[in-house]
Amino acid sequence: MNNILFLTPWYPHSKDPMFGLFVQKQAFALGHKTKVGVVALMPDDTKQKIVIEKENYKNVLPEIRVFVPVSGYGFVNVLRTYRAYKMGVKEYIREFGKPDLIHANIFTRTAVSACLFARKMNIPFVVSEHWSRYFSENFSYKGFLRRFFTKYVAKKAKAVLVPSIQLKNAMIEAGIHADYKLVPNVIDCDLFALPEVRFQSEKKRIVHISCFEDKSKNISGLLDAIQLLSRKRNDFELHLVGTGIDLRIIKEKVAIKELEDFVVFHGMLENEELAGLLKTATCSVLSSHYETFAIVVYESLSCGVPVVVTDVAGLGKLVSKELGLVVSTGDMHALAGALDKMLDSSNVYQPETLRKFILNDYSGEAVAEKLMEIYNMSGEMN
Repeated sequence: MNNILFLTPWYPHSKDPMFGLFVQKQAFALGHKTKVGVVALMPDDTKQKIVIEKENYKNVLPEIRVFVPVSGYGFVNVLRTYRAYKMGVKEYIREFGKPDLIHANIFTRTAVSACLFARKMNIPFVVSEHWSRYFSENFSYKGFLRRFFTKYVAKKAKAVLVPSIQLKNAMIEAGIHADYKLVPNVIDCDLFALPEVRFQSEKKRIVHISCFEDKSKNISGLLDAIQLLSRKRNDFELHLVGTGIDLRIIKEKVAIKELEDFVVFHGMLENEELAGLLKTATCSVLSSHYETFAIVVYESLSCGVPVVVTDVAGLGKLVSKELGLVVSTGDMHALAGALDKMLDSSNVYQPETLRKFILNDYSGEAVAEKLMEIYNMSGEMN
């Protein structure tokens, strides 16, 4: 496969540089192995008509952002989505030629568009899914037409790519049958690297990174665990990174639980700032009720930082005793106990071992190789 075209409704932009960043990282990693480009859909309520903007990310990845006016009517939006992608694909072909394969990201509208384009061009297509809407805790995979077209396109796709076995199982339980392939997100191992000098601090640091959406991330539960831990020891701090819809509520809970001396809010940190804070951590913690991948766990390990996690996104099997500790989802007493144990034993974890785990399977090189293997198999089956 010498020309791969990504279609995606989730992609970084000026207002949210983190949105769909995993798609950009995958495409960029592929750009070092084959020709690849991105057509990204950008709903924009300030636009009166469809507008196309083009960039070349780091001189490796051509990006075509298609800004689309937002309509209040669902069917109008469906038609506008297809038209917008069609304009973007036409522009890509004009500049870079016909693709050998289309890689759609996220069901359902984008995947349907990819299916139609692939059929017209007589090329294969695959679909990546990352949405948590199939999980019972967050079930929003509803509507007859959405379910019908999702199932239809999944069967037509040469492969459906998911980042975790739990997402695959949730989709199968929802009746979506396909040739599933496990493909992790890319970890930037150059950015999330081992620290040159080990950080020394009076208090040990527990780092939690999330989008502050409490329903899934369970930050309130984490605060319960921290409150339990604070009754036993005071030699630690919880560093919370991120922002989101429940940030104010979480700050109020910190005050109500009188944890101000134990909790530090950093707001949104990106790139070097985020990696810099992780490198100072004694451990990182994930308290989620559900996740599709939990990239922050892998970024922590890439920095040589051990993890304490709930059993989500397949982490129960992936996180061995050499990498960290796993507790049952929702068990905050167990989480407090695991954090207590980690604060006393973090020095037994070998940073090089943690990082090697990431380099072997989650680096840009490793993920790009896996994707190329899937693409080539899809081409043979076409």
